[in-house]
Amino acid sequence: MKTKLFLLIIIFCTIITNGQNIYPEGNAGSPINEADSTGPWTTGGILTTNATDPQSGTLALRFESVSTDAADRRISYTFNATIGETYNISIWAKGGEIMNAPAFAVWQDLTGFTNPTNITSSTWAEYTFTVTADSTSPIIRIYSNGTGVANIGSSVYIDSITITSSATDTEAPTAIIDLTSTNTDETSTDLSWSASTDNVAVTDYEVFQDAVSIGNTGGTTTFNIDNLTPGTSYDYTVFAEDAAGNVSLVSNTETVTTLADTEAPSTIVDLIASNTDETSTDLSWSASTDNVGVTGYEIFQDTGIIGTTSTTTFDVSGLSPNTSYDFTVFALDGSGNSSLVSNIVNITTLADTEAPSTITDLLSSNITDTSTDLSWTASTDNIAVTNYEVFQDGGSIGTTGGAITFTVTGLSEITSYDFTVVAIDAANNTSLISNTETITTADVTAPSAITDLSASGTTETETNLTWSASTDNDSILNYEVFQNGQSIGTTIGAVTTFNVTSLTPGVSYDFTVYAIDPSNNTSTISNTETVVTLSDNTLPSTVSDLSASNTTGTTTELTWTLATDNIGVSDYRLYITDLDNGANNTDFLIGSTTSPYTVTGLNVGTPYNLTIAAVDVAGNTALESNIANITTTLDNSAPDIPTNLLAANTTDTTTDLIWTASNASDTNEYRVYQNGGLIGTTSSSITMLSVSGLTASSTYIFNVTAVDLSLNESGFSNSAIVTTSETGSGGIPYTDLNANLDTVDWTTNELFANGNVGIGINPQAGYSLAVAGNIIAEEVRVALQGNWPDYVFEKNYNLPSLLEVENYINKHGHLENIPSAYDTKTNGISVGEMNAKLLRKVEELTLYIIQQEKKINELSEENNNLKSLSERLSEIEQTLKELKK
Repeated sequence: MKTKLFLLIIIFCTIITNGQNIYPEGNAGSPINEADSTGPWTTGGILTTNATDPQSGTLALRFESVSTDAADRRISYTFNATIGETYNISIWAKGGEIMNAPAFAVWQDLTGFTNPTNITSSTWAEYTFTVTADSTSPIIRIYSNGTGVANIGSSVYIDSITITSSATDTEAPTAIIDLTSTNTDETSTDLSWSASTDNVAVTDYEVFQDAVSIGNTGGTTTFNIDNLTPGTSYDYTVFAEDAAGNVSLVSNTETVTTLADTEAPSTIVDLIASNTDETSTDLSWSASTDNVGVTGYEIFQDTGIIGTTSTTTFDVSGLSPNTSYDFTVFALDGSGNSSLVSNIVNITTLADTEAPSTITDLLSSNITDTSTDLSWTASTDNIAVTNYEVFQDGGSIGTTGGAITFTVTGLSEITSYDFTVVAIDAANNTSLISNTETITTADVTAPSAITDLSASGTTETETNLTWSASTDNDSILNYEVFQNGQSIGTTIGAVTTFNVTSLTPGVSYDFTVYAIDPSNNTSTISNTETVVTLSDNTLPSTVSDLSASNTTGTTTELTWTLATDNIGVSDYRLYITDLDNGANNTDFLIGSTTSPYTVTGLNVGTPYNLTIAAVDVAGNTALESNIANITTTLDNSAPDIPTNLLAANTTDTTTDLIWTASNASDTNEYRVYQNGGLIGTTSSSITMLSVSGLTASSTYIFNVTAVDLSLNESGFSNSAIVTTSETGSGGIPYTDLNANLDTVDWTTNELFANGNVGIGINPQAGYSLAVAGNIIAEEVRVALQGNWPDYVFEKNYNLPSLLEVENYINKHGHLENIPSAYDTKTNGISVGEMNAKLLRKVEELTLYIIQQEKKINELSEENNNLKSLSERLSEIEQTLKELKK
């Protein structure tokens, strides 16, 4: 009781604190009571609560107009007022998703309101009004013009609404002291009391049950309560309220105890069963009645409960065919009272005479020498399949208990068996026999080992192996022969001989043999037969028809009839004698079948004697052939003249020369001339030369010639005229003061700038040349100071895997070590450095291609092995067919 009193005091204090706000606290517009309700506002549009962006509390009201009709584009609120009394009204509002001139407008019976007051912001703003009531039911309105299309009209949000009276009514109504209850039964009671009095007027009464508000009466002095629990005690109190929000003290407490429910529901007398089949039936009955209320029914099957229901039907399943059952039902109320037992309904389920479906997909798997696994798809039945019986060669070998797999054991090796299955239901109906699954058990017995392997007829390069036939429980498919532990082939069928070829003379070999049966069982290793081939002391035949043709200044072409040998020619040795220099003789191996053969690297205008000798696999070298005598031709034609000689980077003592290579294919070197005198040479692959030791403020003429292998020299290239700069100046600076003088020769002089140069743009810090626009040139040469990326081909280069490349691309959006689009746009790129980076990627790609080629070759070899194996299996299959015949 002390706890209830404490709660009443808290409620009372709360009501007194907020008593001056006469705005009803039952919707989201008020921060005092955040109920998810839109009342008491009215509208023809769309009014909802919104929790996305409340100004205060957790909810706001959202109003959306849906047409141009006045009722559909406004919301209204009527509050109880005293005529002539002043009210302070505060409303927080903001424009919604579509703002079409929302405003406070057309208020009724309120003097002092400015019409309209526009809502101009899409953020929360407070709007305040001080108005005087001209009637007891003034109206507040908010307009939001619609578009005439549903759900896309103008919208507005409101929240935190307060309406307070400026009157000084602070007197609370008198407390109620005669709260009484009447007509109390099991679930309800009626409350009543004498009217409270007030200096102005009592406007409402609030009723509490066990200190929790359960409703307002709207001014009446009675309140009906239902949905109570029978045999339960409740405490009731009431508060009176006036128009100013003043609340009376708590009333007297009226304790009510509802009547206990001891009355049982009525007995069911019309329980019936219908739709009875082999495994189910449907029960139904008329509803039982009760003084309070029936809450459910319990269903019994042969005195055992099988379920409950709140309806008057129950479907019974899981019954057995051709079986008798008794069913009864009890009605229950909320107090646990149970009716008497209903009438008994007896049913007998239908008999099951339908056989299960026939199994058509019996399969075997995991076949060994003594067992196999059987499996099949479940059979179907009008009731249910309860078992499967398995048959082997027509005899039952067991049941599965409903499983659709069965492991057969105790079989014999290399034996054929027929299996079948039938399905069985609970009524012992049996399906037709399934398809027949025929198997032959595996062969796991290896052939006997060979113990008498021997060799005969051994020569320098071959030998003949023989042995006695192996025995097996099935048959011998073939024999596999091994040479020094490596397989060298199999016999065709079960023959017991094997000819070994391609041996090396004078070498020892170890041979073994395995027997293989059709199930690929392999015998243990045979005895080892060691064979030593005969030594080869026979020389290859001597070449006698060596001839030379198509001789040039540096090459000649040799042809001859290939030599013969008792074993085989493996190579030829070429002997070259320079007749102008007898000490300059060479000999080297050139391959086994090299006729014709082109000799290169000869000196022009030189006589030579050429001979060859065949070499066999044992290293025996034949006598030298006949001599082919030749004299290389003289080259009197000069190579093409180099072109486009240019000078660059000229200082007071140095300059760099660059030229375009000669078109002659036999160019051997370039010679550089300064004022007609030779100052240096370069190889045929280098077309530039740095010249030093020049004199300041001096003019020089440079030319280049090409020289071929016959030392023929071309004429002079175009002249590059260079004038060195003054001593220590590093160059002759051109400025806007002297650039256009007649004394300045732009044709022969160079432009030199100590600082940075800008063309069409100011010079840029860190860049020697900045150009605003395009650049065109016949050639651009970039001399890199960094490493050229040939390091990619070094042995220790860490080539990333393609998976690592993919992961980097997915993470960064560009190749590793290559600038991103953002970096290029921000910082630009260095042409030379970028070419090096791109070449690095090309070289990495080359390595990937080489790896892929190796993998393709490996797969090709594996494919060939599989093809060979397939051919062997085909041969085995053909042999088996012949054996069966």
